[in-house]
Amino acid sequence: MPSLIVIALVLVLAWVTLHFVRDRVSKRSHFSRIWAPPSQGFIMGNLGQLYSPLARSFLAKIDKGAPSAVKLHGYMGDTQLYVVDAYAVSQIVSHPEVHAPTDLYVQGNTMVFGKGLLSTLGPRHKKQRKMMSPAFSASALRDMFPIVHQALLRFRSALEQEMDCAQGELDMLRWSTKAALEIVGLAGLGHSFDTFNQDPEDHPYSKAIHDLVPEIFSLFAFRQGLTGVIDYIPRFISNTFLDNVPWPKVRRIRRLKKIVDAATWGVYTEKLELLKSNDFTSVGHGKDILSVTMKMNARAPSEDKLSEEEILGQISTLIFTATDTAAGAMARALAQLAGSPCAQQKLRSELLDARKAGGGKLSYDAMQALPYLDAVCRESLRLGTAVPMLTRTTKMDTILNFSKPIVGTDGEKISTLHVPNNTNVVVSLRSMNRNPEFKPERWSNLPDVLLEHRLPGLYTNLMTFSGGPKGCIAFKFMEMELKATLATLIEAFEFNPSDDQVQWYMKGIEKPGLDVRSPASLPLKIRRVDSMP
Repeated sequence: MPSLIVIALVLVLAWVTLHFVRDRVSKRSHFSRIWAPPSQGFIMGNLGQLYSPLARSFLAKIDKGAPSAVKLHGYMGDTQLYVVDAYAVSQIVSHPEVHAPTDLYVQGNTMVFGKGLLSTLGPRHKKQRKMMSPAFSASALRDMFPIVHQALLRFRSALEQEMDCAQGELDMLRWSTKAALEIVGLAGLGHSFDTFNQDPEDHPYSKAIHDLVPEIFSLFAFRQGLTGVIDYIPRFISNTFLDNVPWPKVRRIRRLKKIVDAATWGVYTEKLELLKSNDFTSVGHGKDILSVTMKMNARAPSEDKLSEEEILGQISTLIFTATDTAAGAMARALAQLAGSPCAQQKLRSELLDARKAGGGKLSYDAMQALPYLDAVCRESLRLGTAVPMLTRTTKMDTILNFSKPIVGTDGEKISTLHVPNNTNVVVSLRSMNRNPEFKPERWSNLPDVLLEHRLPGLYTNLMTFSGGPKGCIAFKFMEMELKATLATLIEAFEFNPSDDQVQWYMKGIEKPGLDVRSPASLPLKIRRVDSMP
């Protein structure tokens, strides 16, 4: 009997090895004519460079010459494809049944956020998106605007108080995170995290989401090795393992996740009680995203209803994504305006004139109609792609067509490429939003070539919010939030660069900092503007 077990194990190992080698050889043969940067080793290939906090310089090298696609050396001899061609990217993001999110991405999001939009695929994702979409309609955003505006007025008052003891310089990433969390709490969940009254300590959830993605991102190789295994491990076993594993980084991630879970459950139970009692006099007045979604869910047919697990998943996903990415967008816009005083003054003049024309108020419709504010937001979101890359895995053999042919290593042009099943394709959202110059005026006179050959993104010919059925559902909410933030702060404060040199690092989400090892921060000089209304 033991000999039969040994034989069975050997056969299984042989089959896995054969499959592994065949997969690697197939990809290498199909991509043999495509240029690749030198590999850094068999285990990680180019992935250590691609997913490094310092990846910006690596991406600049492989983007040089604007190639449509390059080959990358992947994990343990794997071969991957890196794509920036607009037509090819459109095929990738528009057909998730062919180019699906990787197991690593889905499993990681499931462990952190539960069964929300970031963790689901196919019919289940479509059902969730259908249920959530009305909460992000134009009328819903208009209803949310007064809630966002009141939160931002409190944000402005908190900055004024902080300025009195900060000697004219504040960490605007920290304060943007406070504002974003309070905004998503009020407008997204109908719940106040009271972030502006937590000094000198930040709200624990604010600190958790500030640290969680960089911590997870730093374990890329470890997570890569677990791909395909996590699905077979019961949740309570994986949680017990994370609680007791001696690796300090893993235990820290588990501790941060517990904070996320506690906040999620607290918000859900509070909202459930309010909806049961038909109480819409509390925070959000029943117009927040969660209230709208839960009321629709209660009225939906049984086959369309979201389970409690899915609702919890939406809450944690919404809190996290609408805080970390929104805070980064706010910080990026302020940093760009600080470095461009003429643009900042032009925006301030437009805002003050609009407020004067509105009798001292700036309504939602008036704000949305301001051309320079719109241009500044577009330009900031173009340069500030919070999630710089997305990776998809082919679920079948497929063909990618390129609008601009690749020049192969043999000098021949390649217009179509056969991509084998189970190939990871990296889409560089950051590289598609190219020109590094901050110039809002470009949006008032776009060249015809851009109008004729639009990128497949959801937002204004940009890939910042990705595209297709898996694109960001909340992109209009974030645009409104960013516009409202700039409208509230720029008319009241003048921002200037700090004397400290700030760089942006790719830690899952792009974050500013003084160096790669220091905590993320964005010091800016700030002073009151005398013309503030």
